[in-house]
Amino acid sequence: MRPVLFKLLGEPLRRGHRSHSSLAVRHGSDGRDIDDVTEEEGTMKFVLLVYQGSTPLPGSNRWQAMSEAQKQAIYAEYAELNKTQGITVGLPLGLPDAARTVQVRDGKTHVKNGTYQAEGAAGYSVYEAESIEAAIALAARIPAARLGGAVEIRPAEKYW
Repeated sequence: MRPVLFKLLGEPLRRGHRSHSSLAVRHGSDGRDIDDVTEEEGTMKFVLLVYQGSTPLPGSNRWQAMSEAQKQAIYAEYAELNKTQGITVGLPLGLPDAARTVQVRDGKTHVKNGTYQAEGAAGYSVYEAESIEAAIALAARIPAARLGGAVEIRPAEKYW
């Protein structure tokens, strides 16, 4: 499927145009560059940021308190979500305490251990769908959303 040109701030993009964000290119499970826009009219890309919150994590006391059937059901739900048409699953993220936050102030680089926000993202996916409502419906199926966490949805947009 060839990419279709789309409009940014009312101006059509030229074929071959790449923003600076495309220097590192990720590919979806179908091998396409995730920056490509399909010929299907009306589809948009959404980034789903998963926050674990108090969701039981493997290795935690809350996880150990769950039955084996409950654990397997959660794994199965995630596996099924990963098969959803239009989804590109992101790389697994390390735990928040392994994060480093970098800021530059007055030309000096400052590095802080941990996440920028109090609660760091636990994972992400890119979802190509016809509407924000479709993205909301998918996010509602993510186990973390009902087990103490949340899913933030942002439209993927080029604004430069």
